[in-house]
Amino acid sequence: MFDYKFDWAIVTSGQYFEWLVSGVKVTLELSAVSIALSFVIGLLIAVMRMSNMKPILWFSHAYLEFFRNTPLLVQIFFWYFGSYKILPQGINDWLNARDFEFAAAVIALTIYTSAFIAEDIRSGVRSIPKEQMEAARSSGFSYLRLYHSASGNPDYDSTPDQSVSQPDEKFLPGHDHRCGRTHLSGPPGGKLHV
Repeated sequence: MFDYKFDWAIVTSGQYFEWLVSGVKVTLELSAVSIALSFVIGLLIAVMRMSNMKPILWFSHAYLEFFRNTPLLVQIFFWYFGSYKILPQGINDWLNARDFEFAAAVIALTIYTSAFIAEDIRSGVRSIPKEQMEAARSSGFSYLRLYHSASGNPDYDSTPDQSVSQPDEKFLPGHDHRCGRTHLSGPPGGKLHV
């Protein structure tokens, strides 16, 4: 009943193999571009979410609620099939002259993932104890240095990093799963702790 022998030579040679290699290449390119853009947009939305200006706060909240609560497949379908209705004709012509499928996938994945990253960043910043923030500010730390030292860098303190959630751990290369720390910047000497 189960004595069928698969002929893997069909898949590992010829046109099928070329398709597989091409698919892996496109997947890696799509992932790299989407992750990079997601971090940038996610950081921007997180900063907007922590703003005291009501219109900016409302926009960021609406962005997060809409894109976090819409399934990714729906967003991919929208950007692939329906984006020509909301994008200006010039942008549609430019995208169609190039690789529209790749661009639609990047847009959908970036917007969807950036909403989750924004909330991860915001919750990580909000999890820093008020006393630790006040102590760092009174010691003369700049805001960038404050967030760097409070984010779990082993050179400065011993609190675990609160800003890395489970989905983000899949593509953060410096995350040490054994102790819940992220060492992306490393110590002043430049050597990474993993």
